[in-house]
Amino acid sequence: MPPTVRSLGLRNTSHVNALQTCVGLSRSVGRATAAARCRVSVPAPAILSAQTKSQGVRVTLDAKAAMVLAPSDQETRMRIGILGTGMVGQTLGTKLASLGHDVVLGSREPDNAKARAWVERTGGTARCGDFAAAASYGDVLFNCTMGTASIEALTRAKAENLVGKVIVDVSNPLDFDNGMPPTLFVSNTDSLAERLQRAFPAARFVKALNTMNANIMVDPMKLANGEHAVFVSANDHDAKEVVRGLLASFGWKHIVDLGDLSTARGTEQLLPLWIRLWGALQTSDFNFAIAR
Repeated sequence: MPPTVRSLGLRNTSHVNALQTCVGLSRSVGRATAAARCRVSVPAPAILSAQTKSQGVRVTLDAKAAMVLAPSDQETRMRIGILGTGMVGQTLGTKLASLGHDVVLGSREPDNAKARAWVERTGGTARCGDFAAAASYGDVLFNCTMGTASIEALTRAKAENLVGKVIVDVSNPLDFDNGMPPTLFVSNTDSLAERLQRAFPAARFVKALNTMNANIMVDPMKLANGEHAVFVSANDHDAKEVVRGLLASFGWKHIVDLGDLSTARGTEQLLPLWIRLWGALQTSDFNFAIAR
């Protein structure tokens, strides 16, 4: 009988999440996985099927190495690039740095005052630079720019720096040209996430975290003991697993996989409702929960 997760000593779900993150990263470029051997001991076929031999990364089963992979180990310490220096970018960057990841906060200009101030607040554990510096450094990127500026920001990041990268798209297609409330500049038959994927086809976009405020993104326990949902949409299974692992490390209990990237049309179209709830409730500290 093959060993189980429990028999191998991986009793904590965070260890399993770390494994999923490692395997998902097997297709990303960067020091975290390139030409590395990630030795783990969980016989999970659904996870093992995601390994990418063409990248020279192999996942092996070894019962003697049951505790090799843990959330604090080097294999799960990621290089993260954040595009955008607003509240969302800074909040995500702070959380990721606190979890031990190496973070670069990127902006249009390499010497952005807000970015430098953020680095100081992190105690010097993170760095800042322009969009290209953040994109070239990160194995995983977060697009935290305004939706109207996302194409430009990713263009400034340079397409060659995006090849094979997992990009978590937190942006929304909000159009403020006519004031408040904003409208959506893309909807129904397309989404901003899909536009970004078409513009940068060698990257791997995952839509997530765009239906809540920044504080809830990184601290889901802030509301209802964490009993609410975050949605994930992506074409690439391995990229989705990387993001699921990161979300679990933030404390998310309910990660709802909506399917391919076209399902981002649904989450982006929640924003008109979200904005009106914000006005009605007079607070942005709320989120969506699925009851069934």
